Amino acid sequence: MVSINTNSLGGAIQLGVGREYLDWLPKAEEVFTRERDGYLWTTVHLSGTLDAPEQDLSPRILEALKETPGSFFGTLFRALGAWLKGGNE
Repeated sequence: MVSINTNSLGGAIQLGVGREYLDWLPKAEEVFTRERDGYLWTTVHLSGTLDAPEQDLSPRILEALKETPGSFFGTLFRALGAWLKGGNE
């Protein structure tokens, strides 16, 4: 449940992602800790304001990537390649 009070944002959502979309993330089960209906699920906590929303999923993903530097750089280079490819079209 997410609440918006004046300009404040708070609450949590359940995020489910198909395993095939998490192949790039080492130990995805440590971030997405529940499996149901073919998806891996995690709770994402929201906070901040509408102008500067915050969430706690990105730090958890970065921590998982730090544990395996090869995966981190692989993900970084794939993203860079996709960005460069998109810029040339």
